[in-house]
Amino acid sequence: MAAATTQAQFYKGIGIKAGTTIATNATSYNGHSFYHEKDRYDFTAGIFKESSIFKNFNAQIAINYARKGKLVEIIQTNEFGVLTENTSYIHQKFDLITAELYGKYIFHNTNLRPYLLAGLRSDFYISQYSFFREYNANGTELTIEYPKSKSIIFGASIGAGVEYPASKIFSVFIESTYNPNFSDITNETKYGELKIRGDSFDIRTGIKF
Repeated sequence: MAAATTQAQFYKGIGIKAGTTIATNATSYNGHSFYHEKDRYDFTAGIFKESSIFKNFNAQIAINYARKGKLVEIIQTNEFGVLTENTSYIHQKFDLITAELYGKYIFHNTNLRPYLLAGLRSDFYISQYSFFREYNANGTELTIEYPKSKSIIFGASIGAGVEYPASKIFSVFIESTYNPNFSDITNETKYGELKIRGDSFDIRTGIKF
């Protein structure tokens, strides 16, 4: 009986979440003006364990997979600020494993429980698809693949959500977080430097036991 109770306590607060990550990377390339930036909508999913610290305040540890990136069309200028006929594109796609530690404050212990989240985050690099492609005035194509990004990127997460206890066994929730990074993902080449901020918004739904 004691073993069953201990096992039930261990699984209490475990859950899964999945949704959309919207990458909003801020970029710069040798002072040129950027146009037609497209935020990347992609997939994120993970598992978490939530534990009560004191009344209305919980701690949550989460491990997630996330894909971030962007497509940027660049209209280039010469040294006099005059537009040229060259058109360039930057393609970015990064696969990451994210580790998060949240503090979670629940406002009301009622049937509908709004809450706030805030904490720290580490993104661990898995793989990337990232290159710079340029088409100049005479139709010549130049493609540069960028080297591997940083292995670990540190950041924070803040957000809000609402949770509903669907039964005595589990509850369902929906939440949104803003995930700023503390530093850029920086790739250098002989043609210049591309700075990728890596910030994102996540919209996730899930279930907690």
